[in-house]
Amino acid sequence: MKQLVQNLIDLKLAEKEELMGCSLQKIEKLEQLLDVKLPACYREFLLLMGASAGRLFVGTDIFINQICHLRKEAEKLLKENNVKYILKTDSVVFSMHQGYEFNFFHISDGDNPPIYQYVEGNDIPLLCWSNIRDYINEEIENILK
Repeated sequence: MKQLVQNLIDLKLAEKEELMGCSLQKIEKLEQLLDVKLPACYREFLLLMGASAGRLFVGTDIFINQICHLRKEAEKLLKENNVKYILKTDSVVFSMHQGYEFNFFHISDGDNPPIYQYVEGNDIPLLCWSNIRDYINEEIENILK
């Protein structure tokens, strides 16, 4: 994950001071609010860039002060689209983009879980990335296109 941070700087997608992580205390408070123990890989993301990531994730609710409300918004989106899929009790919605797509993982999938995505208009969420690192790498590639 530290290499991803360096890549953002090298690619001029973020200045070093724009990359702000979260304190361990904030992460633990989030875990209390969500009533989960977050996967190690995701905790590392939060520690390194969970408060700000330069140009990465512009328009996406992904930072720590936004996360606790995302599950409710995701469930609302599913309901509005008449999607029968129900998020599992151990699903953590960690990002939502422009109100029409969201990404999540399951706590039960371990410390480096695969990432699922729901996009408005689909019938079900799809497994899109093998882990959060792959998700972040693809977001970086999308900015560079």
